[in-house]
Amino acid sequence: MNEKIGSGKEMSLKNETLDRTIRTIVDKMLETRPVCEPKYRAYRKIRGVCYTNALGSMKVDLNELYPDAPEGSKAFVEFNISVLQDNEIFLNVLGECEVYYDGEHVLTIENGSADRNIGTGGGLFNIPITVKVNDDNKVRIYCTKKSDRFGCLVNLSVKRYPGMWASDYLYCARATLPVEEFAGEDGVAISELLADGKGKLSFPQETAEQGFDFMKLCSKGNTAYVYSKVKKTHQLKYSGTVSEIYVNGKAAGTDAVEISEGDELLIECEREGDKWFLELDDSYLYIPNLESQRKHGNRSVFIGPFHSKARPEISFSKIYCNEQGEKLFWRFCDNSQLRIYIDSVFFGQWFYALMVGFYGIRSSAEALGDEELSRLFDYNMQFMAEYSDYVLYDAEQNAMPTFMPRFTEANNLDNLGTMGMNFVDAYNNTHDSSMKKFIDDIYARMREVVPTNEDGTFYRIKTMWADDLYMSCPFLIRLGVLEKSDDIISYTVDQIRGFAKRLYNEEKKLFSHIYFTDKGANNVFWGRGNGWVMWTLSEVLPHIKNSDDFEFLHDLFVNLSSSLKKYHSDSGLWRQVIDSCDEGSYPETSCTAMFMLALVRGVKHGWIDNSYIEVIKKAWEGLLKYSIDSEGNVYGVCMGSGCSMEKEYYYGIPTIMNDDHGTGAVLAAASEWYELSVSIQETDKN
Repeated sequence: MNEKIGSGKEMSLKNETLDRTIRTIVDKMLETRPVCEPKYRAYRKIRGVCYTNALGSMKVDLNELYPDAPEGSKAFVEFNISVLQDNEIFLNVLGECEVYYDGEHVLTIENGSADRNIGTGGGLFNIPITVKVNDDNKVRIYCTKKSDRFGCLVNLSVKRYPGMWASDYLYCARATLPVEEFAGEDGVAISELLADGKGKLSFPQETAEQGFDFMKLCSKGNTAYVYSKVKKTHQLKYSGTVSEIYVNGKAAGTDAVEISEGDELLIECEREGDKWFLELDDSYLYIPNLESQRKHGNRSVFIGPFHSKARPEISFSKIYCNEQGEKLFWRFCDNSQLRIYIDSVFFGQWFYALMVGFYGIRSSAEALGDEELSRLFDYNMQFMAEYSDYVLYDAEQNAMPTFMPRFTEANNLDNLGTMGMNFVDAYNNTHDSSMKKFIDDIYARMREVVPTNEDGTFYRIKTMWADDLYMSCPFLIRLGVLEKSDDIISYTVDQIRGFAKRLYNEEKKLFSHIYFTDKGANNVFWGRGNGWVMWTLSEVLPHIKNSDDFEFLHDLFVNLSSSLKKYHSDSGLWRQVIDSCDEGSYPETSCTAMFMLALVRGVKHGWIDNSYIEVIKKAWEGLLKYSIDSEGNVYGVCMGSGCSMEKEYYYGIPTIMNDDHGTGAVLAAASEWYELSVSIQETDKN
């Protein structure tokens, strides 16, 4: 955090053309946050271990395993930490326990007190640790039974957000099994009760299952299907209650079935009295994209039970449903779940800042005429639509899904609006009906689930945030245009009026970041908060130019623009708190890019005069010098904010490199500026 560009590394020194600069930033973005294809891993539930919610703590309840353990009994919990990149994070723990990391004692907690002063953000004790991609990063927690308490809470977080599992924003960390056969699989191992301080791991036990015993795996039902793929041409060898074998979707009988490299195999198994099983020689079979260290039982999966023959379409993104309404997904022969993973904190994740990043990619695609980037934007949205049912199913099974965790809590504007606007843009490109379903659902949730105050304006019960204009109105205006609905367009403007009523400061001609329902506006003019507002106005104004509401929004845009011109710093960047020259109010990248984007649109549409071109040029020169390095990394982006009545709180929010709040905004601003620059050059030639 708080990284700075090294001397001589500034993008401004490269003297690149604007289009080449855009390309450099996009390339770096995709290098540091790559697009990922789904990966599959086995997951076996461990009794006594669960997650509290989608991004919450892992709870280990040893009472469930050892209900008769006497007071003072001890056992340990052990796991490795799997990460996508080296970093310093927090290991957060709570319980009567001793914590060891990489073999060294790091914390003792007795009766809720720690043996050293380390703070308790998120309600847990926060232990700073360094994790590395190629290390085990081994954690062992000795738990002592006190009264009726026996176990611990564990959380792996980035330092900025203790108490929130690092899963989708900026970083991803997983607790994985420290057992060789299950390496890389999510979970924790638990020891036997310790005697004389000694004990061995008891859960999970290694598995030797190779065949499918459906009487045990399914109990009810009559039919199950086993899937695998062929890696070498051979004759299939098996035994069991097999009624049909399908090769590449076609029935191949049950005798002497020849299968070839690359074939997809689906074996139909039916109950026959008290027999219902499959023994399969899987020497030349495999599951595509499966990552597994298991010695047995990892080369085929099954789906069931069905109550009649219901040959399923082979899909690893679909949730199946049998005749009794039970939801089904693929499992291994030891009843482990097949789980889908996206090893990315950028692609295929349901989070508003990442949608800003993809907005920047779409803007870059349009400016550069790059169809590949445009397809990437569309693919990201299609991917989230395709896997949404799986994510909800995974959350139902395990509380914390392996990706898109915030989709399971899509009941607030942060988790709705920016996804909605990108879905509309992708739908306009593709006309993919699966995305239209999301568009309609997001709108319904906004109208039915998101809280509103007495005049119908969105709020958060105790607060109203300037951010939420962007988390709602750009989507709403797109939907109004898509549906040709004057009512939705009017509703969009009504939201802006309601926010301005509470947050707009007539004297400063800026928006306060927060309106507290019991205290009023905080009168802290946070940079990105105003950036969200300006960006929103620039999204809505083009679609109401013939409306009676245009004058109100236009005047608001002009007033904000004039104030931004007044507070523009010599560096070309606007400050973290716009009107403050205090040392703590640092030059901030994301708000600068957002203001630049809106001002460019203002000039293009004639909402403001051409004198703002110099402001835009100065902002872009500042970004090139202080925010973007020669490799395309973006610096100085304020991390996600909470809220406060005090401006000093905003001074203390750290900056981070390559945060999509900033990278997406920089790309969007640069793309708009590129298009305006081309237009200006053509005008000058004529």
